[in-house]
Amino acid sequence: MDTIHTLKLGMARAYLLKGRAGYVLIDAGVPGAGGRIVQKMNDLAIRPDMLKLGIVTHVHYDHVGGLAGVVKASGCPVMVHEAGADALAHGEMSIPGGQIFLTRQLVRLARRFPSVTAWVTRYEPVRADLYVNEETSLEPWGFSARAIPTPGHTKDSITVLTDDGRAFVGDLAYNELPFLAKTRKPPFAENIDILHNSWRLLLDRGARIIYPGHGEAFSADEL
Repeated sequence: MDTIHTLKLGMARAYLLKGRAGYVLIDAGVPGAGGRIVQKMNDLAIRPDMLKLGIVTHVHYDHVGGLAGVVKASGCPVMVHEAGADALAHGEMSIPGGQIFLTRQLVRLARRFPSVTAWVTRYEPVRADLYVNEETSLEPWGFSARAIPTPGHTKDSITVLTDDGRAFVGDLAYNELPFLAKTRKPPFAENIDILHNSWRLLLDRGARIIYPGHGEAFSADEL
């Protein structure tokens, strides 16, 4: 996998990967980012029909917000973990637990005012075409990579791991917030023990470089 384009879309990142017959998009940023993704593709001379697959690392509004716009422009199929398909189809998301004092307070507020939280995190729904509940090869779409269930941040989290060891992990790991500088643990997670198991799984599968949904890529040795 020689060509990787990093798309900075508000608070989160998406990635365009070149395969043998086209491109795969991993995540789609915040609501409204669809047009920016399509424009970036145009700047890179990537026609919409060259997008062969869109993959959702997990169903949170800052990772799927622009997906509907991309699908409308390209017609690409969407792959999601089976556990997140219903939320994606309804424009909803779950709120994982906070892992530090600040995020625990934010989660407490979010759960106290669910209608406000639903409004803030709303996004245009998308019906997925492909569902992952086990390790899945992306060879049928021309990519030397696998989609691997990696729960912990959310139960519907998946990682795209290329054959050369590049792991696109969504929010399974972080590299952005200064008060988390000594750890790659995300500030939100449903189950931190399961998350650590997913880290070990990726290392066992040969992950070398981690591409997070927030922040710059880093060595897998830092997990």
